[in-house]
Amino acid sequence: MGKLLIITSSRKDVMVLISMGLSAISGQTEAHMIPEKILSKLKKRYKYIITFLDNDSTGINTASNYFSNYNYRSIHIPSNYGYKDISDFRERFGAKKTYKLVKKLIKDLYNTRKLPY
Repeated sequence: MGKLLIITSSRKDVMVLISMGLSAISGQTEAHMIPEKILSKLKKRYKYIITFLDNDSTGINTASNYFSNYNYRSIHIPSNYGYKDISDFRERFGAKKTYKLVKKLIKDLYNTRKLPY
């Protein structure tokens, strides 16, 4: 059983998160949620499932739907960085700063010093 799975917007975002040692998946598009049949299987494999979708209206709406339907909490890149997805953020700021940001976002989400992975 894994500890943390991140549902993200695209394959390129999945690759960024996997390169940091995190488990990640994406749906066909950000606007379409992963089917419930698949999510129920993933719930058996992971203790925590969160969304990390783009910080735009589509991403925020989809994250809200995941929360409403499955109680999955979400993280987003803060708007002040000027980037809506993690792959663009990494391209601009590099791997080290990207890892630090993701780590902080997850810690803040769970309000803990210990990460759930």
